[in-house]
Amino acid sequence: MIQDQDNMIHGGIESLSLLHAATWILVGLMILITVLVVWRLCMLRRIPGEARADDRPGEHDQAQEMLAQMSHEIRTPVAAIVGYMDLLEDMQHDRKAWMQMTSTIKGNCDHLLSLVDDILDAARIDSGTVNIDRRSVDPLKIIREAVGAIAPEAARKNLQVRVIDKSMLPDRIATDPTRLRQILINLMANAVRFTDEGKIQVEIELMDGPPSKGSSWIGQRLDRTGFLVCRIRDTGIGMSPNQVEQLFKPFSQAHDRQTQARGGTGLGLSISRRLAKLLGGDISIRSRIGVGSCFTMHVATGPITHGGLDRERQQQSPAKTGAPTLHGLRILVADDGRENRDVLTRMIRNAGGTVTSVEDAESAINSVRMGEFDIVLMDIQMPGLDGLSATRSLRQSGHRLPVIAMTARSSDVITQECLAAGCTACATTPMAKTDLVHLLSQHGGTWGSRAG
Repeated sequence: MIQDQDNMIHGGIESLSLLHAATWILVGLMILITVLVVWRLCMLRRIPGEARADDRPGEHDQAQEMLAQMSHEIRTPVAAIVGYMDLLEDMQHDRKAWMQMTSTIKGNCDHLLSLVDDILDAARIDSGTVNIDRRSVDPLKIIREAVGAIAPEAARKNLQVRVIDKSMLPDRIATDPTRLRQILINLMANAVRFTDEGKIQVEIELMDGPPSKGSSWIGQRLDRTGFLVCRIRDTGIGMSPNQVEQLFKPFSQAHDRQTQARGGTGLGLSISRRLAKLLGGDISIRSRIGVGSCFTMHVATGPITHGGLDRERQQQSPAKTGAPTLHGLRILVADDGRENRDVLTRMIRNAGGTVTSVEDAESAINSVRMGEFDIVLMDIQMPGLDGLSATRSLRQSGHRLPVIAMTARSSDVITQECLAAGCTACATTPMAKTDLVHLLSQHGGTWGSRAG
């Protein structure tokens, strides 16, 4: 009994030390990234000329306001993280309090990650480096995925979420699925955030022109280009005309205490509208205080195709049942960071997977050649031989197992480099456990584990 108590205490101290180390590393990296990106944003807004600041005297004030808001957005979650880390030292024997505090720490870290992602997207759009990857995709599948992403928070608030197909959507349209999904999730998450009771209604239809000019293609199956229109209606707090006018400006929520208290970075809607324009469309809004809001997004469809998917769609359930697991999967982790290897190893084992970890690319190559694995997680920035070179070597040797590239640098260019080197997919770190498990279960075993 005494031995068990000693083990529990020792385990608690070890967990606390790991949590301390991981949290401070995460906070430090995110603050550094955020500061660098904000600096980059300010520089981009000063180019194309020094005279621009003199011509537009209000720009300096806008930059100062943006930096002040960024400081607030960073300091708030960091203060909570630091405070709860101190409290955890006194809560090692109170499991309930421990779990509540670690959950709060994770929530604040997630907010920081979201903030960094939004700032990076804004910086890419400002610099004109966003790569739009148009491909043939199922629009209904993307909409379902977006609804699934916001469903847990909607359920927590007891909100109904309904999807209404007002016209017969085509089986395939040509657009960037990642950016379309990002826009839809931003709009739907915004609706959930500002709705306390009632419902969120997602109306989708195909039109032959923008919503203000076009007509619906109800009952028609025309093989031509058009616009995918999605209206997200909520029964939330609504907005005044002045708030609507300011809505798509970066950090617009900073001007309103009521909206600021509900969270968010104030960048999501601005980014969404700019992405919609890159996809050949736009976003508009109608709103009334106390009644709710309706966001209307439209994007160009590109070439439209019909046939073959209707029956499959009807047979699909709206949501997947059961959480994915890694039982039976043999996973190799290659990362020079000890803490990163430890976190990934624990996540994989907790999900039922078998994991082997190595600290350099040479060891990863040797491990694949000597052992049997179903999938590899490969850090692309390791000292000596890098992860992409290791992947090329494996492909040249005939090994076909999936290799997931891991990188902290999120960009379309990096993703293309990873795919060109032979990687199956590219994942941005850090990853939540659910995202990691989903990624590994999705790709594990798809190519076979050995050359042959």
